[in-house]
Amino acid sequence: MCLTLPFWEVSSRLMLIGRMVDGGVAWGAWSDEWMVGGQSGVDARVWGKSRGLGFRYPLICHLLDTAEMAGALWESFLSPAQRESIASALDRSEQDARRWVMFIAGLHDVGKVVPSFQKMEPEAFGCLVGSGWQDPSALPGGAADIRHDRAGHLLLPDLLLLRGYRPGRTPASSVPHQIGQLLGGHHGTFNRSLPADQWDDPARFEPGLGAAGWSEERVRLVEAVHHTTGSPEPLVRLLGSTVATQVLGLVIVADWLASQEHLITASRPAPDWVADADGLRVHLGAARRSAPAAVRRAGLGSPARWSPGGFRDMFPEIATPNDLQASLDHDLERLVRGPGLLLVTAPTGDGKTEAALFGAQVLGRAAGTSGIFVALPTMATANQIHRRVAEFASRQLTDDAALILLHSMSWMNDEPSTATVDNADESGAILSEGSTSVAATSWLRGARRGLLAPLGVGTIDQALTGVLPTRWNVLRLMGLSGKTVIIDEAHAYDPWMHALIVRLLQWLGAFKVPVVLLSATLTGPTAASLVQAYRDGAGHAAPVSVEARYPGWVFVDAVSGEVSEPREVATNRPRSLDVRVVAVRHSHDPDEVGGRAAAIRAELEAVVDGRGTAAVICTTVAEAQQTYRMLASWFEKLPDPPQLALLHARFPAYRREELITQAEGSYGKDGRRPGRGVLVATQIIEQSMDLDFDLIVTDLAPLAMILQRAGRCWRHDRDPALRANTGPQVRVLAPIGESGALSVPRSWGEVYSPSLLLRTFELLSRREGAPIEVPADVQGLVDEVYARDFASADPDKLFGLDLDREVDEQTKKALAELVAIPKPTARPNLYRISNPEAGLSEDMVATRLGADADRVVCCYHDERGDLWLDELCRYIRLPTPRRDNRFTRDQERLIMRHTVPLRAGLMAKATPAQTVVPATWEENSHLKYLRMLRFPGGAGVIHEVAVGDRTWILSREAGLTVQ
Repeated sequence: MCLTLPFWEVSSRLMLIGRMVDGGVAWGAWSDEWMVGGQSGVDARVWGKSRGLGFRYPLICHLLDTAEMAGALWESFLSPAQRESIASALDRSEQDARRWVMFIAGLHDVGKVVPSFQKMEPEAFGCLVGSGWQDPSALPGGAADIRHDRAGHLLLPDLLLLRGYRPGRTPASSVPHQIGQLLGGHHGTFNRSLPADQWDDPARFEPGLGAAGWSEERVRLVEAVHHTTGSPEPLVRLLGSTVATQVLGLVIVADWLASQEHLITASRPAPDWVADADGLRVHLGAARRSAPAAVRRAGLGSPARWSPGGFRDMFPEIATPNDLQASLDHDLERLVRGPGLLLVTAPTGDGKTEAALFGAQVLGRAAGTSGIFVALPTMATANQIHRRVAEFASRQLTDDAALILLHSMSWMNDEPSTATVDNADESGAILSEGSTSVAATSWLRGARRGLLAPLGVGTIDQALTGVLPTRWNVLRLMGLSGKTVIIDEAHAYDPWMHALIVRLLQWLGAFKVPVVLLSATLTGPTAASLVQAYRDGAGHAAPVSVEARYPGWVFVDAVSGEVSEPREVATNRPRSLDVRVVAVRHSHDPDEVGGRAAAIRAELEAVVDGRGTAAVICTTVAEAQQTYRMLASWFEKLPDPPQLALLHARFPAYRREELITQAEGSYGKDGRRPGRGVLVATQIIEQSMDLDFDLIVTDLAPLAMILQRAGRCWRHDRDPALRANTGPQVRVLAPIGESGALSVPRSWGEVYSPSLLLRTFELLSRREGAPIEVPADVQGLVDEVYARDFASADPDKLFGLDLDREVDEQTKKALAELVAIPKPTARPNLYRISNPEAGLSEDMVATRLGADADRVVCCYHDERGDLWLDELCRYIRLPTPRRDNRFTRDQERLIMRHTVPLRAGLMAKATPAQTVVPATWEENSHLKYLRMLRFPGGAGVIHEVAVGDRTWILSREAGLTVQ
């Protein structure tokens, strides 16, 4: 292969090899004498870092720093399971695997030994060219610049051949090429595999790589790194996708840590420093001593270590575990021999969170993981569970370990457990007083680093972005690969997200990562698809039957693929739900007989005239606002009206927080409990809030959602004498047309499948008068709604709606499979793991992965045109940045607290001029994507503005209304 190189390249390599052999240096060995003096040593003029330093840091120093940082990460950041997995894939001992990973990490920036990079420091470049190094720009036709990450991809295959690596027949089968491609991805995306002609002779196609001087220096650098990392043996087989992502993730983290300016400044060599054997030995020793402390200071050296014990030891506040918790406490540990998947299904309020945390610890101990990540469907649920995990961790951890909250708005969180920690001692350990610290370091709170923290709670997109070909997704996969992953509300996702969860479970199974899946309602086929995805990734493609129990749990062994006998348990809250369908015309006129508004008033009579509480749950924000106004108009005419409130997502963030706090204070487990009260809301209260009502009045929704909402009815123990009725009651408002058949409003089709609405309507109508027993009837009813042989009163109509639903589901599933990264069991193709040509960015898939939404900041203008954040235009001016155009974090938070999320399309016809933000926001990562609504301010003014083809009205009581 080398004979196809240009003559000057072959000559330089043969001369270098000849000098090594003539000098008595064994192939692949190291000689200190070879490094001393003259042109044989590494050239310290070749720099690797300079930006922000005020000096040029030698490249060899940065490479050795990164190698030592990788070694420190191996020892204190990687979990035992990760170390064992990588060593097994490399077919060597853990110590030998560590040396090889350090060697690879030390090669990541070899591509900086090219003219286009070095000439960014003209003085240094002039010295090199003056010493006889080739200047490709002087060649006929010149030479194009090349990024150093791509240069590394092109150069490393041949450089590794000189280290004893064997070439493959094609780039795809070549270990040296795969390593080059791997390290070429250390800036977050992989390059394509090289064509055969470029693989054989990259310099002919890229003369900008440099020839004389450059090629010899690259060989010397590789040799230096190889020797200082213990001369690891060449890799003889291709890396699988899972190990490749873990290794690259480690390299990226090591590079980031080693690139911190304060570390480079502290290890800056003297001006006359020479990169000979003695100089490298001294620098290497300093890097080796400083790396462990740097890892600890970053928050990566403290894995989550839990106090041993059973369920009662972990949750002493639970005097008597319920049947689910007791069953897991008694049986789970006897089943677990290593990694696996635990599927738990139980009604809302049955202590699934505690069961999940217990199960995660049992699985984590057996599998050798070093932390947990809890994935939830919404930011609100993530915020709620984050508080619970923080309390649990601070009590159960034996040592400090960082906990971080992860979602698109988590940076606004001010809780102590996510505050920046600066109280580190000289060793880098986080100092805590009293209880264990779960504070996250400032390094971990940097962009794209959150999943590296040992403990994490966040929205599901934080994990799912790892299986989409976005930049830096390998960091997400690497962070997850050392943890136990808990996925809550597994039933709450549409087909597109379900397909991505399937792909994520395949990768987690391949990583042998323990997983806990939680669900309140899950169909049998859905449960089977999730279990099989995990088994498939773990290497067990043959399908098995999965019979989930409700409530109950089942365990899947990742090593053997065996599925345990399902455990069925009793619920601690068996209930008979009085669920009745109320057919209504979809009207908001309270005087229309048989209309929706009149039906709501009739159902609330018991609360208005007597006692108790009720929730009215609406499908859309607009309908919730209309319903609230209708009830407010009714209540204001009463001499003693009930308490009335409205809650939905289209309030400014600060106001929504106030309303959530008020709702929890009134209807939560420990709330004040008004004598009579009504809360009008959207689906926002289904998952994120622990509320309790006597009566639920809900618009028609898929059955699983109705049962989820029913979980807010008689949820906690109360004095029956204070209840509005003798048992939990749920009234389902079903919209019908003139013919008496179900007539789904057009706006609902954007929220729920008409097919599932019709099936739910007919199923509940057939059961009229028969209570729904929870949990005995739940699994059967959920499965029946989805049954292919569902008996419909109008089979032709249902067939058409079912066909539409299946087409939509298959389209979303196919789209997810098209854009997702390949299965981990497929032949490794690193390029497809983070393919920049896919056109996906982290911003595009944030929060709900494709729920394309706008976020607008609501402000007010006075008569002079000045902008304010309070409606009177007196107290809170719209913040302006400092002279350097930078906002403080408090200013950013203040602006974001006045933003409202909007569904895609609501501002489609708004012109940029109508919603443009100030120019000073364009450089701010948090503010540049906002749009702005400017309302007239002042007392007694209707805050109304026309934008596009819509009129927007903002009020404290109803939020943002769109007309």
